[in-house]
Amino acid sequence: MFGAIGAVIIIIFVVIYFRQRAGRLKLISDQKIRQLEEEKKLLAAKVLVEGQEEERKRIATELHDGLGVLLSVIKMQFSIIHDKSPANKELIEKASGMLEQASSDVRKISHNMMPGLLTKFGFFEAIEDLFENIGDNPELNVVCNISGNPGRISENKEIMLYRIVQEMVNNTLKHAQAKNISLTVHVDQGILNLEYADDGKGFDFEQNYKSRSMGLQSIQSRVDFLNGKLNVDALPGKGMKYTLRVPV
Repeated sequence: MFGAIGAVIIIIFVVIYFRQRAGRLKLISDQKIRQLEEEKKLLAAKVLVEGQEEERKRIATELHDGLGVLLSVIKMQFSIIHDKSPANKELIEKASGMLEQASSDVRKISHNMMPGLLTKFGFFEAIEDLFENIGDNPELNVVCNISGNPGRISENKEIMLYRIVQEMVNNTLKHAQAKNISLTVHVDQGILNLEYADDGKGFDFEQNYKSRSMGLQSIQSRVDFLNGKLNVDALPGKGMKYTLRVPV
């Protein structure tokens, strides 16, 4: 009897052990599946973002080297016509002015899509230029501080970092009604620390993120691409601050 009872107890323990083991294996398997799915999503996001930047670069080059050059040639032709047709001087000058505006717009679009400074001199020169241009607005007080060892980093990372800052600035200019903007970048021991803040009207971060705000989604997707960490401190009426850490 005691032997039979002992055998039953052993069998029960064996069953419990194998059930628990099966549960642990299933949990590990589920975790691996979720990890693979996240890695697959991240890889897909990286491919998408890289594709977008390549397309931006291609379009910017075509605008600058194709349409930009064509507009310049047309402008020269208008100058020749202007000298030979004094009777149509007013009309030609008006058309020339419109052509100059079109040329300026093409240059701006090309620059926004892929700034020449970014490809030639890198991220740090490009954002300094970006903030100098923003600082031309007399209604804005702009501060940009870069410290540490800001050498060149990989092209993909430079482009992603520039797009992140560009999106932050666009959000401020379009929605925040801010009077002050500040950007601090410090590179130390292979880590880039970036802090961007404005004193605008702020926003409800949770609500904007859940509503899949394109600006926030764009920033977060690029941070994920860089394997970085982003913290957003924003409240209605309290301005906002982004804190970003990225391995470079």
